[in-house]
Amino acid sequence: MITTMINNHLSMIQEARSKGIPPQKLENIILDKRPCITLVSRGVNISAVSWNNALSSINLINFINTTSLADEIVDNLLRSRYPLSEIEKIIKLPYIKSVYKKLKNEYRGNAWNGLTFADWLLDALSYISVYGFDRVGMKDLLSTISSLNSCTHIKDHYPGLCVEDRVKVIRLWSMSYMNINKIPEYEKYNIIKGSLPFVDIYEEANEVLGPSDFTQIFPAFHQSLVISPNKEELLKSIRVLLNEQDSNILAHYFKELYGVNESIVLDSEIHKLSKKITEHSSKDVYNIIYGEQSLAYEVLSSTRELEPYQVNFLKRCVEARKKGFLKLILNDRKGLYQNLSSKNILFKDEFQRIVNLNTLNEKNLLTLSGMKYKEEYFDLLNPDIHLTFDEFYFLYGKKKIDIDFYYTLAKSFKVEERLKISRELPELFTVKNLYQTIEDLFEALIALVSIKPIKQWISEEQIKLEDAKDYHYLKMLLVPHRFEKFKSSVKRGSDVDFILNEKELLSIADNLEEAKLLFVEQNEACRFVLNTLGATREFIQKYKGNIVNFYEKGLCDIFQQLHKNSSFEKNMLLNLNLITKAELSGKLSDIKFAKEDFELEIGLPVPLGVISEWVKNITTNTKEINIHETFDYESTLRLGEYPVPTCLHWNNGSYSRCLLSNFDTNKKILLAKNRRGNIVARAIIRLTKGSDKFVINKNNKEKKLRFKDVEAEPEQDIFQKVKPKEELVLFLERCYTSMDGKSALEMRKKLVKLAIEKSKALGAKLIMAEEYAKEGILESQQYTKDNYFIFVSYSKNGYQYLDSLSGQASENNEGKYMKAKVVFCNDQSQIDLTPVK
Repeated sequence: MITTMINNHLSMIQEARSKGIPPQKLENIILDKRPCITLVSRGVNISAVSWNNALSSINLINFINTTSLADEIVDNLLRSRYPLSEIEKIIKLPYIKSVYKKLKNEYRGNAWNGLTFADWLLDALSYISVYGFDRVGMKDLLSTISSLNSCTHIKDHYPGLCVEDRVKVIRLWSMSYMNINKIPEYEKYNIIKGSLPFVDIYEEANEVLGPSDFTQIFPAFHQSLVISPNKEELLKSIRVLLNEQDSNILAHYFKELYGVNESIVLDSEIHKLSKKITEHSSKDVYNIIYGEQSLAYEVLSSTRELEPYQVNFLKRCVEARKKGFLKLILNDRKGLYQNLSSKNILFKDEFQRIVNLNTLNEKNLLTLSGMKYKEEYFDLLNPDIHLTFDEFYFLYGKKKIDIDFYYTLAKSFKVEERLKISRELPELFTVKNLYQTIEDLFEALIALVSIKPIKQWISEEQIKLEDAKDYHYLKMLLVPHRFEKFKSSVKRGSDVDFILNEKELLSIADNLEEAKLLFVEQNEACRFVLNTLGATREFIQKYKGNIVNFYEKGLCDIFQQLHKNSSFEKNMLLNLNLITKAELSGKLSDIKFAKEDFELEIGLPVPLGVISEWVKNITTNTKEINIHETFDYESTLRLGEYPVPTCLHWNNGSYSRCLLSNFDTNKKILLAKNRRGNIVARAIIRLTKGSDKFVINKNNKEKKLRFKDVEAEPEQDIFQKVKPKEELVLFLERCYTSMDGKSALEMRKKLVKLAIEKSKALGAKLIMAEEYAKEGILESQQYTKDNYFIFVSYSKNGYQYLDSLSGQASENNEGKYMKAKVVFCNDQSQIDLTPVK
């Protein structure tokens, strides 16, 4: 058996040698293809790669046996990367020898970015077979193929294309209208691939219109073909125009239709134009298509100042017969539509499915301009349920439970009724745990509102609570039996939560106050706070209601976390304890606004009238937003948590050790809350001093500044007087917000307006962070931006965070002037910050 195998192998070697295949080349021919060597009738000097290809096809073997082409040409034909079926077609071409000779003279080895001569040869043969041997410039063809194959995104797909498509790719790559060098590398393949079905129409249009005009309109022309729902019918209408219309007039029409890159041309527009081919006129193309008296013509002829995406949308509206919306845009004197960005909700398909565009009005357009598209918001809305714009605006951004309840209301209530009901309700996730299922909750809510509105229920039930959220009132209405025993004792929102959460304690206590005392004594989080404070039995008994309220707000957890914070030094923890004790005893303002601390912190005598105005909290309201001044414990500790997380976050924010400085006498907070009571913006205001000229920094006092113990005896006035310095200023720091768009702009205007009002009451100069000039809040003539020297006030905390003065400041920085670029109001009395209507 072994002898037979050896003899067969020797016979194969001899057979191969007779066909021009030496032993070393035979070793590179695949084993199962070697037997086919016997089918070759003559000796040929070609590579092992070519032999492997040839021996895989009987047609290629026959080609080797019968061709008169030189072995060198045969080798290049057979060794390319082309699929064998494509090679079989190309070897039948009659002018291979002539093309080979011409290309061989042009070939320069590696000058063509790694493209082998064999591949290059077959690409050229394929192309010439379509466009004719006499019409092709060899140098241009070489350059095109080389450029084509240097593009990674093309050459990775190119070999798998059939000959016909490869020829089209080469053709497209070489045409000036493609502007191939201006297309990003990663987009070239997709654009070329998308163009393959339209090469013929491109050729016709390029010839009729001329290369210059066709290059100008090509991007829009191409895009319209790609997005056409019925490409075959569109191509017929285009050919009618190309074949029957005067080329100059057609060029005029096409430049008006396709003249802007991002423009779309509707199939219907081309169909209509092709049917009016006898109207040889240079009139406005939209006049010809739609008619001079039509609404469509009136709208589209007034779009010269619009962006392409805006014109495209109007065309879609014409096609969808949205006459009401088109009239709205036609009469849009304020330019609201023109100011909408391409990402606006109006242009999203999801919006158009839900809201009928014909029902929109000018006010709706203004509202849309301030809304931001978020896919996750649309995911919660049912696209099959149509809404009025007011309904959509109300539901957009709501939680799923609130949206589902609104849809449930639609079964029994009219639009205005269900909007009123839903607007009076809190977010329903706050009450969903009162019932076993969402369906039960919805049923109970509908039973309530079917009788009378929620606000009327609250008024007639005479429910009055301190420090309560809207959901506290709703809880009492939904499960009144839980409050019957303690109704007269329920005074604040935390009492509602306590009664609902502590059913077991209430069952063993005689009254609410006794239950609170039991809770405070048993709850681990409360015990940690009270033990840390060293609270006495009398203190706990006296302030048990405040302690429970403190716990219900989640402040026990924050207190405990701050005590674990490694960046908090011993004196900071002592400050936290003193501030917390004051909060629990209802005396935070006493230690916050100690009169002697004003001069200690600011370094400037502060009149009693100014102190009185500083302590007051002022507020301003809009329909959607309440902006107010505050210094309360919870808002201050949560500065870095709401409305967006920042470096001051109590849970290990990078500058959390600066957090307590915001309890300093000279610092307060401006908070903006929405109708739900959620914080949507905040900014710190600081009362300090400043100068427009350089001030020598001097340490003029021995620091005796610290938070007071509310239970300690009053201290003697032992601080050194500080010499008056420069002018009193109110500094409005940057605004942090979760809002965006026009709603955020209007909120910031209100923030500035409130700061102006506060500075006037204080008799202080208002200076603002640089951002208030950048965001269009003030007109250019209303403010001046310049360098200013700002006093870094002394802090009881040791560390403070100053956004506009390079961030963190320590005891090494305080008591000194620092220069910063700030904004001054030129004439505060003349500034109009009224929201745009």
